[in-house]
Amino acid sequence: MVTKENPANWRYGEPDTEHYFGSLAELEAGYSFGNFKQHIVIRTPTGVLPFGVDPVVIKLDDPKRSLPDGSNAYATAFMKLHPTLFTK
Repeated sequence: MVTKENPANWRYGEPDTEHYFGSLAELEAGYSFGNFKQHIVIRTPTGVLPFGVDPVVIKLDDPKRSLPDGSNAYATAFMKLHPTLFTK
């Protein structure tokens, strides 16, 4: 599923049709590549996405973007993923 807007902006009681694209045609018309308000959502019958016993690998790209406070988005994300590398 792909959200139309960031779930943080959803209002209580709105139907799923307001939150998610309902068809391929709707997705093609409304999806905007690079729009970080739209999210991919994976639903499973159990509500859990099993990753198995192997460690999860997160690949972090470097889009050369800044956060609203002016800090480097890649460096900030990297520090959050590897906090022990930056503590004394």
